[in-house]
Amino acid sequence: MMAPTHRDGKSDPFALLELPRRPIVDLDLLDKNFSRLAATYHPDQQNGEAMMFQKIQEATRLLRHPAKRLRLLAGEATMANNIPAAAKDLFSSIGGALQRATEVTTKYHAASGPLLKALLIKDLLAVREELIAAQESLDQWLSSLDQELQEMNLRWPQVSVEELLSLSYAFLLEQRWDHQLREALFQTTMIDHFSKNHE
Repeated sequence: MMAPTHRDGKSDPFALLELPRRPIVDLDLLDKNFSRLAATYHPDQQNGEAMMFQKIQEATRLLRHPAKRLRLLAGEATMANNIPAAAKDLFSSIGGALQRATEVTTKYHAASGPLLKALLIKDLLAVREELIAAQESLDQWLSSLDQELQEMNLRWPQVSVEELLSLSYAFLLEQRWDHQLREALFQTTMIDHFSKNHE
């Protein structure tokens, strides 16, 4: 089943922002078209339309996000939430690192005295290194997803709905894992800085 090639212009973000329906959009053109349309429809303008202005804003947000853009191109098809084969090892290592980070930070916050907290710093530093390694692996995977997106764009429109949905889900996973890893790294780094300042 090949990807849908058209939609109602009123509800299609691509048509709304006058961009071709493709896996990759020209972000400079997206910004240019958004600025032009926003200046026309902004509610503060004499003939502005608040509803249209909101639609333009939402369309811009959607098209900036690779996963959402691919999902739009796939149409109404249902996304299968299967972890891509290339991400199965990542899933295991990232999940393990996040779990250990949660355990160590929870123990640290529950520790009743400075000596117990100091003893946990070694574990905290080890788990932070694990988180950094997981983030590097995730960044490499993101590079491969970007490459896959480039290849898909070159083959467009000879791309199946299944391919669109699979890559869309991969981008969603990457974004979720990236957020979780950055949050865990932030927490462990803050504890480390706090402990050094109170030695």
